[in-house]
Amino acid sequence: MVGLSHCPNGAFIVKIYNKAQINYVLHFVCKSIIVSIIFENKFMRRLVIGDIHSGLKALRQILERAQVTERDHLIFLGDYVDSWSDAFETIEFLIELGNTHQCTFIRGNHDELCYEWMLTGKENPQWLVHGGIATRDSY
Repeated sequence: MVGLSHCPNGAFIVKIYNKAQINYVLHFVCKSIIVSIIFENKFMRRLVIGDIHSGLKALRQILERAQVTERDHLIFLGDYVDSWSDAFETIEFLIELGNTHQCTFIRGNHDELCYEWMLTGKENPQWLVHGGIATRDSY
């Protein structure tokens, strides 16, 4: 069984009760901005969240709507920055969340471009065109 919830910001929460349904969800992920995949068992849940793109308000809504607890394992698939103006605040929020919850963070291509800019000061033109300006300005 798959449960689907819609958040006010346009994001979706998908609950999977059977891992055999993952093909359906992966197809759905390609069409959404942020999707949380929840594998539930009686001990903990694994929530998979991707493509935050500095959407801190959306991320907070997802975590609240999913009723995240310290027992949950949050797996972030990257692209934490770019597109919205809350990049700095989003990263700070994720760092704090990592201090209180079990989190796995994977660096996405947008995060890699931002990281390069932070290390070298060089602004990749492709990064700027694809949301990097908002991220740079938030720092």
